[in-house]
Amino acid sequence: MLKHLLPTLFLSVPLAVSAVAAEEENSVIASINGHPVILSEVLEMTAEQERLIQPLYQGAERYERVLKLRREALDRLIDRKLLAAAYQQADFRLPPQELERSLDELSAGAGVRTRREFAAKLQAEGMSFEAFREKVHEQLMAQVMLFRQYKIRVYVSPRDVRDYYNAHPEEFGEPERWQLTMLDLPEDAATRQSILTELQKNPAAFATFAKTAAPRTVRKSGLRPEWIAAAGDAPAPGRICGPLEIGGRYCCFRLEKILPAETTPFAEVEPAIREKLEMESRRAAAGEYLQELRDNAIIRLMM
Repeated sequence: MLKHLLPTLFLSVPLAVSAVAAEEENSVIASINGHPVILSEVLEMTAEQERLIQPLYQGAERYERVLKLRREALDRLIDRKLLAAAYQQADFRLPPQELERSLDELSAGAGVRTRREFAAKLQAEGMSFEAFREKVHEQLMAQVMLFRQYKIRVYVSPRDVRDYYNAHPEEFGEPERWQLTMLDLPEDAATRQSILTELQKNPAAFATFAKTAAPRTVRKSGLRPEWIAAAGDAPAPGRICGPLEIGGRYCCFRLEKILPAETTPFAEVEPAIREKLEMESRRAAAGEYLQELRDNAIIRLMM
């Protein structure tokens, strides 16, 4: 469908024809500073998801899920309209070619070459080209206002990036790891003791007893305390540790290697940290600005 190409500010879902009666679609469900919001505007955002919900749920549960979808969409729609209204009061304007460029991109994405063909496809889905144009313009106005707030409110300093790196060492490297080879021991106490005695005399015999076992590497922090204790105060590669009882079964292990903790150099992760912090700051800035717009608006909900 064509209309799914219309960009939305917070959620992109296809538009679809709703099963709601025409007169209900035109019902007012909210007002923003005296300007009505009608149900059909919300259905443009939720109809496809509602259609997916219909066969999955019945009765009250389906009603609640649909209502939740519509309320969430209404929240996003209110935010978008508040941003567009703020744009109308701003002292700058988008160059006209930005809207035309967006329409051309959407037209190309729909696989059509001319505006006339694009308008015909939209008309076949129940939307005029002018209505589509207005929605795209509203989206652009909303996006511009958010981007403006990012410029004003978002700044991640070099110190912020370094502080995050220092405070989250677990994200930028590997902790100390042990490479172990496990040896299951028999339940019979006498046989088990015989194997342990042999290993004490001849540690190289471990390879024979554990010939089918493969070494595995685990984080030291993930080992049971008794395993670490069995390795002693100065664990060293080649040491055979045990026996250990785990869930009624006995085993021992040979410590093959100790892989020291490694930290990725700051220079290698600095761009990723900066991007992460900027994204978090943008989300916070958007939330703060939208709340300010809501605090200064008269919003009435009827759904």
